[in-house]
Amino acid sequence: MSAKATYAKLPLNLPTLPPEIWIVILNFVVEVPEVFDEAPGLFRFPGETTGGLPKFKKRYRTALILKRRLLLVCKAWRDLATPFLYEHLTLEHCRNIPLLLQTLLNSRRRCLNLEEEKPLGWWTKRLDVYLREDHSSNSVDVTRSIGDILYYLPNLAIVTFRSDEYWNYNLPPTFTSNLQKMGSSIRVLNWQSLGFSPKVGTHRSVLTSTPNLTSLQLHWLAFTGNPVLSLPILPHLRTLSLNRFSDPINIPFPVPPETELTTNLFPALTQLKLAPAQLVDDRHIRSIMRLCSSTLSSISLYSDENSRLKSILNSLPRVCPNVTSLTLRTYQVMTTFDFSLPPSVRVLALSFWEVQARNWVYLSLAEGLTSLKGDNLKVIRIDDRNTTDFRDKHRSVAQTLTKALKEKGRLLEFGDSQFELDVA
Repeated sequence: MSAKATYAKLPLNLPTLPPEIWIVILNFVVEVPEVFDEAPGLFRFPGETTGGLPKFKKRYRTALILKRRLLLVCKAWRDLATPFLYEHLTLEHCRNIPLLLQTLLNSRRRCLNLEEEKPLGWWTKRLDVYLREDHSSNSVDVTRSIGDILYYLPNLAIVTFRSDEYWNYNLPPTFTSNLQKMGSSIRVLNWQSLGFSPKVGTHRSVLTSTPNLTSLQLHWLAFTGNPVLSLPILPHLRTLSLNRFSDPINIPFPVPPETELTTNLFPALTQLKLAPAQLVDDRHIRSIMRLCSSTLSSISLYSDENSRLKSILNSLPRVCPNVTSLTLRTYQVMTTFDFSLPPSVRVLALSFWEVQARNWVYLSLAEGLTSLKGDNLKVIRIDDRNTTDFRDKHRSVAQTLTKALKEKGRLLEFGDSQFELDVA
């Protein structure tokens, strides 16, 4: 028997199904649920990852490997699986940027020559920029290349930046110009770090090209000024996250103009996240809260100074009387609650950067939550990131807290999935 006969390929007898059915099946197999989820949660804004960035990258890579394998099954599956391969692009390494750019360029040329029905970039709905290398260690003009890549992604809906090594790199002119050409498709635009953030004062030129934006996340350094001053009207914006970093060299904050905002820039705004919580004291941010008070129902505050929370929370009812959900984010597990919640708040969400704590810390947390004052408080929800340690490793404390809250007519839940602990 010949070697060719011994290792002959087995016939591939795939079920005969319409392409539409196969597309549904393939999507179910390779889907990473949160990638295209634009619904906001108390702990996660659109475009943000669940379970931390490392876990998200692992899920993304697993799906990417599977997509590549599907391309090799047969020609029919290659045609069906190609859109899934390019629907979500992640840039982690500078060395891959020129290759991706050339691939998108070649595909567009083939499309113009009628060799392809649609270019590869047509299928891309999300672009994540997570560059890890130090910009001084590579020869690729990263900022220009990213702007060029954007040109070939006409249906892009979600763009996120999280590149700490590029904190002093601003958006290139090509990014802005290409955004002006196809920005109407973008709905989520998140700068989750300082990397590639627009220069303060240029936000208007960037964002006027995104009239359908529903979620925006901004980062800036305190001494560079306030980007809120240059934001345009965004009629469909529902979630806004403002993150101001402290000045590393202690340059005084610029004095904001005395004039306040008089126009509601975000008439559809329902959720606002502020880091740090002291941004509530900013004249222009307070104006946004006041002008959006009729629609604003959820506020998220990050604070490491519990002493400031009391005055901040006391001021909220005057500015935002319709807030029903309040999320407090702190570095350490909160052990003191010497404040009262605004009377409109029905759901209190807590998220702690530290994911482990001693038993006495959780006992103090439970004691504080049991005695917490809130006229209409019905639900206390703990972030998923803190669930494993608190609910699973300190289960007796969690059960005691659950029982104590039920006696007050309140529920203890874990994560946006709203999982309740069984105390039976």
